[in-house]
Formats: sequence, structure tokens, C-alpha cells
Amino acid sequence: MRFKKVKDSEGERYVAWYKPDHKSIWLGAPFFAARFASMRWSILTPDGSAHWDGHALTFSEGVESPPENGEDGLEELWCKYYGTTFNPARTNVRMMRSEMPERFWKNMPELTNLPVILAKAPERVQNMMDLQNKTPGASGFVPERASLRQLREVIPQCRGCELYTSATQSVFGEGSADARIVLIGEQPGDQEDRASRPFVGPASEVLNRALHEAGIDRTEVYVTNAVKHFAFEERGKRRIHRTPRLSEVTACRPWMEAELAQIAPEFVVC
Repeated sequence: MRFKKVKDSEGERYVAWYKPDHKSIWLGAPFFAARFASMRWSILTPDGSAHWDGHALTFSEGVESPPENGEDGLEELWCKYYGTTFNPARTNVRMMRSEMPERFWKNMPELTNLPVILAKAPERVQNMMDLQNKTPGASGFVPERASLRQLREVIPQCRGCELYTSATQSVFGEGSADARIVLIGEQPGDQEDRASRPFVGPASEVLNRALHEAGIDRTEVYVTNAVKHFAFEERGKRRIHRTPRLSEVTACRPWMEAELAQIAPEFVVC
């Protein structure tokens, strides 16, 4: 759904019109009341309408078609944002249709420009690849035919991408050099960054439980990450995980390739 900001006798209200496959407005409305408790809103469907005034949830008759509310000034901005953040390397129209059938696309303003976005995708992918090729990466910092111990000793000097400037320290892989299985995570988190060890935070508990249930001793596997520094955004005093950029993953790849070359595992689990 797309909420639009409108004016009424009590001030601002957010209104969305939607045509669901089923009469779901009565079941779905409480979720929105909890999710947007501080906003006054209305959800209109042909079968019925739900309204929240900040205190109570009420229902009324349905609305057959979208109301003529005009534009709230945000739709054009949202469409531009969607167009610039759309990842052209992950273009899969078939998957998009399976996630959201095409009959619903007309309700999504950002999809009106989808043909143009898809037409420009190959050019944008090439530009991304060209940018990656210009990034020096970690290859100049990874010694040839080095052992895992030697790699671990020199990785603190890596300047292959900008992540080293904000992270506390590098986080190299850990485990058996003779491991049959290598587990590769996305990146170290806050606790891993402070400890300089992979998978010691909350995700480690899930991993250890999964390995135990699968009958695998963690000491017999090797764990590492695609990126060796913690990528985060600061919010107050907290460091919030952010997904590493493709350029950062690419820059750090020589470290992971060197690890795999030394271990020569039978299985790599991403």
C-alpha cells in the first residue's frame, strides 16, 4: 500500500486505498494500529475501511476506487529514491512477479517507471563493475603462499578498503587448518570487532546450536567472513550493523581466497 498525507478537519491524516484478494481489512487493521500508533490513518478497501485516530480503531463502509486526494509531494521523491537505490545486479522480474503479482503493481507508484529502470540496469551493472576494478582491494596486502598464521599476523595492516578507518580491528578466520567444512559469514559484528574473533556474538549462539544439532564439532570447522572489518552506522552511542557494500566485499576477497587456498575444504557453506 502507499499512504498519502492529506488534510482533514482535525489536521493531517494518512490515507491508503487497496484492493485485496480477500476480505482482510478487519484482520489486518490491528497490525497497522500497533505499527503506526502515533499517526492518524485510514485504509480504504472495496469491502470495508479501517480508521485510527490515535486512540481507537473504527470501521466503515468500503470505497470502490482510490479517492482523488491529489498529491502529497512525497510520491515523486519516493519514486526517485526507489529508482536510484534499485540494485540492477539483482534484476529478476520473474522473482518480482512471484513476490508481488503484477496486478498489484498499479498501486505502487515507484513501479510505474520500472521499464526505464530495467532498461538502464545493464549499463548500471557495468558502471558498478568498472568502479570495482578501480578499487585497489586487499591483493597488495596478502602475501603469496602464506600460512593461516602468517595471514592472521599481517591482516591488521590491510588498507584495501575504507572499513579499517572506523572498525576497532580486523577479524580474521578461526578454526582447524585441516577443516573439511568452511563456514563463511557476511561480516564481523560489534562483539566480534571488539574481540577480534569471528562468531562470538549473538549469531554464534545460533551457529553453535545448529552445528550441535547437525552433529558437527565447531572445533573441527573453520569460520570466517567475507569482509574482515565491521561495517556499521553510528546512532548515538550504538554501532548499528550495515550490510557491506559490493565494493567492500570485492576488495576483501583476496583474504578469503587465501584462507580457502590454505585449508582446501571439501565444503564451503555461505
